[in-house]
Amino acid sequence: MIKLSNVSKIYKNHMKALNDISVDIQEGEFVYVVGHSGAGKSTFIKLLYREERATQGHVLVDGLDLTKVTNRRVHKYRRTIGVVFQDFKLLPNLTAYENVAYALEVHGEDAQTINTKVKEALELVGLIDKMKQFPDQLSGGEQQRVAIARAIVNKPKLLIADEPTGNLDPVTSQTIMEVLEEVNKRGTTVVMATHDIHLVNESRKRTLTFENGVIINDAQEGGYFYDDEVL
Repeated sequence: MIKLSNVSKIYKNHMKALNDISVDIQEGEFVYVVGHSGAGKSTFIKLLYREERATQGHVLVDGLDLTKVTNRRVHKYRRTIGVVFQDFKLLPNLTAYENVAYALEVHGEDAQTINTKVKEALELVGLIDKMKQFPDQLSGGEQQRVAIARAIVNKPKLLIADEPTGNLDPVTSQTIMEVLEEVNKRGTTVVMATHDIHLVNESRKRTLTFENGVIINDAQEGGYFYDDEVL
């Protein structure tokens, strides 16, 4: 599903954010991406949704080499994946239903198809009863669940979650994790960047630990890697 081969990312200030990274993620996996600030995990995530392009090497997602995707065609690629951010990025003047529907409208889906898919997505995240509410009428956790519904409404093969629980309390974070795990159980590959050691250790899944631009540990059985130990 995802294959990085000898990938490096060097920014204009000559900072090397990633240094010769190679890793494979199989279809259907749930993978945590962890590490201290500046370790390289954010750059790794940005490569996957083509916010950044690798300086060297190749980044393949479902057979597509993202290093060869031009800026003009990035939007077409992003329509095939789902992305969830820490700050939700909902449109404040649209209801929960409309925020999710918007992702289908840009595809030119007909009204009946949109209605069916949006309700299915909101049902999955447990918000069908709040579909007419606006973002400012929802809690942070509910807003993030709307964002997840929007990301999965097209049933993408890959869902990228960039610190999805970063602004949430532990109880709400656990709810978000349950939603993401259900999405994964339905066949979607999930790659999630997080600082939350508790979540990583509570929900054991493959964990990639970054430090100084390299992967210092690939824990297949999960667990946060720190000071030469898997916690």
